[in-house]
Amino acid sequence: MIVCPRCGKENEDANRYCGRCGIEMATAIAPPAPMEETLYCYRHRREPTLLRCGRCERPICTRCARIGPAGPRCPDCARNQTPVTLRGVAHDVRRTVLTPFRGGPYTWYLLVLVLMMAGGILRGCAMRPRPTPPPTIEATAPEPTDQAAPVPNSGR
Repeated sequence: MIVCPRCGKENEDANRYCGRCGIEMATAIAPPAPMEETLYCYRHRREPTLLRCGRCERPICTRCARIGPAGPRCPDCARNQTPVTLRGVAHDVRRTVLTPFRGGPYTWYLLVLVLMMAGGILRGCAMRPRPTPPPTIEATAPEPTDQAAPVPNSGR
């Protein structure tokens, strides 16, 4: 019987793959490479470790390791020591400015819609009718007329 190192299931000697997790038993049977010496963290000299920095290959303990998208790094390599170049900054600015124009027709539709809304708001604010003061009622006497006022028909 062979015990799978990944899942712990006991498998028959004739099985080529583990029946539970599917790992190839030939790679599982191979003994691990012997360690020549015990590695110690380069910052904590008494901390044994098997972890190395993915960039400079220095041994690091779990307290020192900075896990990133490219794997574990030592604190020295984790600090981004790449100098900032003017060309890189100019590329980022150009990319930021030109990004809306790469979005296809829907970006243009959205841009036109926003400009139309802004124009409508500005036009509405500029063309707002100014409030006129209420008309004042002046007390004036009616003008005399030479004609006699018509008499209403009483309907008799």
